[in-house]
Amino acid sequence: MKLNKNIICTYLAVICTYLADIFNNCIQNDVFPDKLKLAKVIPVFKSGAKDIASNYRPISILSYFSKIFEKLMHKNLVSFLDTNNIISKHQFGFRSGLSTFLALNQRHNSILHLNDSGQYIYGIFLDLKKAFDAVNHNILLDKLNHYGIHGLASDFSTSYLHVQKFVYANGVQSYKCKSLVVCRKVRLLVLCYFVVY
Repeated sequence: MKLNKNIICTYLAVICTYLADIFNNCIQNDVFPDKLKLAKVIPVFKSGAKDIASNYRPISILSYFSKIFEKLMHKNLVSFLDTNNIISKHQFGFRSGLSTFLALNQRHNSILHLNDSGQYIYGIFLDLKKAFDAVNHNILLDKLNHYGIHGLASDFSTSYLHVQKFVYANGVQSYKCKSLVVCRKVRLLVLCYFVVY
């Protein structure tokens, strides 16, 4: 039987102790459980020719338990990064209170100030296409280790970065396959890892 969000929310108070035990066990054994890594990937058409795979955006659907566990791990990682001042105060995007809009606003004010004082203004702007897909996991894990996330925490991150997924399109499901995380773009922990990278 599949558990939907309503059932889980209704009985969360009852199962919360058991979930805490399971999550603590996972953390102590430095593993993100394979069952929580199983993702249903649905290709959503963006634009262009429909017969070209790159014209589709992969949307991953994971279980609610996976989302809860990931949110807890994200909270712990952000707390560690903030407490140890690892992320620059000039890093905008994917951070609470530091949106890309705020970055643009600060840059705009800086340009206005420089312009008013008669100084030259130069700008170089880059847009990395498929930036999340370009993250080298070995480099990311090395950076996490450099910042003090090693041992069990590093093993947990390695475990998390390998996901099982299957593609679901036109009512047909593919075989399960193992791959590196590349399409969990809106996942909290992935965004945090991206900021570290």
